[in-house]
Amino acid sequence: MDMQVMICFAITILLMVLFIWDPYKSIATTTVLGVVLFFITGCVDEEVVVSSFGNTTGILTCTMFVVTAGFNKTQFVKTLAQTVQRLSKGSLTLVLLGYSIIGLLLVQFIPSILVVFCVMAPMLAATVETMGYSPSRVMFPYAALLISCVVCMPIGSGATEYAIYNTQLEALGSEYRAGIFDPFMGRWPVLVAMFIYCIFIAPRFTPKEPVAAIMGVEEQDTKGRAKAELEKPKLNSFQEASALIIFFGVTLALIIVSTVELPIQLDNWVVTMAGALLMIFTGVLKPKEASRALPIWVWLMFVGGLVMAGALTNTGAGEIIGNTVAALVNTFQNTFMYYILLCVGPYICTNFLNNRTTTFIFYPIAIQVCEALGANPIGSIICVMAATQSAFILPTATSTVVYAMGAGGYDLKTMLKMGWFPTLLIWVVLAAWLSIIYPVF
Repeated sequence: MDMQVMICFAITILLMVLFIWDPYKSIATTTVLGVVLFFITGCVDEEVVVSSFGNTTGILTCTMFVVTAGFNKTQFVKTLAQTVQRLSKGSLTLVLLGYSIIGLLLVQFIPSILVVFCVMAPMLAATVETMGYSPSRVMFPYAALLISCVVCMPIGSGATEYAIYNTQLEALGSEYRAGIFDPFMGRWPVLVAMFIYCIFIAPRFTPKEPVAAIMGVEEQDTKGRAKAELEKPKLNSFQEASALIIFFGVTLALIIVSTVELPIQLDNWVVTMAGALLMIFTGVLKPKEASRALPIWVWLMFVGGLVMAGALTNTGAGEIIGNTVAALVNTFQNTFMYYILLCVGPYICTNFLNNRTTTFIFYPIAIQVCEALGANPIGSIICVMAATQSAFILPTATSTVVYAMGAGGYDLKTMLKMGWFPTLLIWVVLAAWLSIIYPVF
């Protein structure tokens, strides 16, 4: 093993430690540190760094956040929730069914599960309480469903997920490319399984009364984020209509651009950027609101992931990792066990890092393993993504779990009791399905 490979490994391990420790309380700072270290040690050259910062998928992701921020100002969500309450007629299952359908649609459009939960949880709690039930019956199933199925459909932000896959595949020199429907095709069985479990089965195993003090969503959010979401000023009729037309128009355009050969050159990032500008021009968003909606830390994480992928490729460290893991997997010679193992690693890391950090660490590893095995890596990328979304037990996994624990009155022991089975359910369903459509052996 030459010195350059050892340096690359050392930096990668250092970054993982810093991501877990988080001494700067800023993932973006750690990410930029990694970019600098990879560059000054010669693991990547200037071209890799510059191209990573200018990658069009990063532009696509950031501008889509602006578009969804405009959509989130509409009364669309509140109107749907009120309709569900009228139609449920006192049935807890029907209430959870209605709110789950709305929530599932929203987490495809709004990539922040926390925002969706903060908006929907108070309405869900109020609805079940008027029916004589405690929020503890429904908060965990609702949160688990939203977390496990975020951006799994080819609509809204989910319509851009394949582009992130392709950027990683291209950065690592893979000949494979994902299509816009591939993430959905890989994850739809998980969506169906969790939908059935969380609505019809999980409420039987949730506590009838809270085991800890129930906290309002507003009380848990020290920065007032949830309260601001619930008390945001209404748009006028023109702005309301404009926001809905722009949002759904952008979603439809992304699907068309990705699936239909057009007579003009039109890239997906142009569509989302145009949508973001229209949200400002129509008055749906003020320029300052649009600026605040830009997820700079997400963009920097994306850039850092590309630079890390470049470093692993350039130094040969990625190939060593891939060959080592491939040798381990080869001892099983079983595709199902391969995908189960690929679920465990990202799941564990997600409980200490965040979902995006974990995916950008494991995407290059999964791709390199498949390259070493001569297999299609798209299934492995989908597996990594889905595995990170199965972490909904510990509050360290995602802030949505923290809010769900407060809104439902759960303690950690209760979360473990409620969460172990759906976690295993996701792994088994995912591994079984991916073994069929993306066999490794």
